[in-house]
Amino acid sequence: MFKKKKVVRSICIVLIIMIHLIVMLSGCTSPKQKQSDVSNLEKEEKQIVMRLSHAFPNETNHGRNALYFKKIVEEYTNDRIKVELYPNAQVGSLDQELRLVIAGDIEASYNLGGVVETIDPAEAIYQIPFLVKSAPGDGAMELAMSENDKIEGVLRERQAKLGYYRLGNMASCFGFFILANNVRPMENLTDANGLKIRTSGGMMGNMFLESLGCSPITIASPEVSVALTQGVIEGNTTHIAHFHDMRWHTKYLTLPYWTGYSHPIMVNLEWWNKLPEDLKDIMINEVMPEVKRYAWEEGAIYDLKSLKECQEEPFNVKVITLDLDAPDVKEWMNDLQQQGIKKFKEAVGEDADIMVKETLRLSNEFYSLGN
Repeated sequence: MFKKKKVVRSICIVLIIMIHLIVMLSGCTSPKQKQSDVSNLEKEEKQIVMRLSHAFPNETNHGRNALYFKKIVEEYTNDRIKVELYPNAQVGSLDQELRLVIAGDIEASYNLGGVVETIDPAEAIYQIPFLVKSAPGDGAMELAMSENDKIEGVLRERQAKLGYYRLGNMASCFGFFILANNVRPMENLTDANGLKIRTSGGMMGNMFLESLGCSPITIASPEVSVALTQGVIEGNTTHIAHFHDMRWHTKYLTLPYWTGYSHPIMVNLEWWNKLPEDLKDIMINEVMPEVKRYAWEEGAIYDLKSLKECQEEPFNVKVITLDLDAPDVKEWMNDLQQQGIKKFKEAVGEDADIMVKETLRLSNEFYSLGN
């Protein structure tokens, strides 16, 4: 009997020791590790996806800007926002992206001013002829406009009424050259007469080309190369980097830039409004200043690089600069600017006066016709 009690007691002691060991082992995870696991779990649960579409290859300036945007958003938000990029018009063509955003099929579009202009004509403030000072490698005035409440702020307010949050203007280029063509060098205003020139459309594009006696033809970007080869068009007006990236090279190209341009990031307003306030603050005050700085610095470098390379083998584009001091050119520039302002005011309404007045003020700081 005594032996049985001894055996039972021994078994109990062993069981108690085992229970203590299990408890000790379960407590081996440090508080820091537990906290880290909880933190990772919370991050996973709270991660917000931002699907962003654009129409260009990753290798282009536009594509590189989008890649940098993704990197900075995820870095500055500590991966609480994950950006999924859809380049090359994977989810829809350039002119479909804004409809996809408003429908909630994607959260954002990194688009072009000429397309955004179809939903808000005020976007054309960047494209009034010879109002915005820009040149290859020089987008200083556009940067100032993109940070101005009477220009960019008005666009944000207007576009919010349409269901978008305008996150900001992230430049891929600083403007459009006068024209490139395969027929003859344009050294004066009459040399462009009769040329069939592709335009991406918009309020100002046709008006500009018609002022030179050209026949404007609107063709989608993917069709331009074939149209040039087949003679459907004889040239185009676009920006240097895009001209070079897309291999739209022609025999001749005429500078200077006749217009500025905008490349806004348009976000679904409902999605934006649901973001936590601290994330909105990070996006507005940390992410956008950083990506805009990158876009303008890289844009300046890439503009000049593209201009240089397109003149070299195997492209051999002959670049001509129109004499802006010639009396007929001065008159043409001034007349065209006034026509553009009038057209803008008629399309936009009461906001136009504020925007034009502020852009003229900035223009006088950066550029004066005839100087």
